[in-house]
Amino acid sequence: DENEKEEVLFKEVPIPEIFNIILGSSKYNHKYFSVHKGKYPVYSGQTKDNGEIAKIDSYDHDIEGLTWTIDGYAGRVFYRNGKFSLTCHCGLLVIKNEFKSKLDYSFLKYLLDNELPNHAVGEGNKRLKKTHIIDLQIKIPVDSNGNYSLEKQKEIANKYRTVEQIKFELKKELDKFLGTNL
Repeated sequence: DENEKEEVLFKEVPIPEIFNIILGSSKYNHKYFSVHKGKYPVYSGQTKDNGEIAKIDSYDHDIEGLTWTIDGYAGRVFYRNGKFSLTCHCGLLVIKNEFKSKLDYSFLKYLLDNELPNHAVGEGNKRLKKTHIIDLQIKIPVDSNGNYSLEKQKEIANKYRTVEQIKFELKKELDKFLGTNL
């Protein structure tokens, strides 16, 4: 029967199995930023301005990856690609070489952005440190042979993208309707 939904299979995977986990540097502070102004973004634990806190004259990473906020809005995830540095308030997840062709960053961004905040600890200003991340497992779609399904990941990422777009449009309409900028 064509209308029957095919069952999507998932494999639970520990985050450190598929990602290299890199932490930011504590050398990045406002004094450093004022002395080293430049064109390369530095990302922090903030969520406004896409997490960018400053631009400096050097970079620590020239890579594709996902950053997560360690404190504040702990567990928020951003896609990064290019030259950048990180403060100690965020960490970087880079797909290990052997999985680069099998995993989709868009899918992983949506998955982690929905999953990680649930694991932040503490009261008020929550934290999600590397020690918390390494114990987490995430569910990745696999084919009937148990291999990662890039096709399913992209399909799910597209659905997430559509939902995000609809939410954005609804908020825009609501703001217009209320005549305010919420």
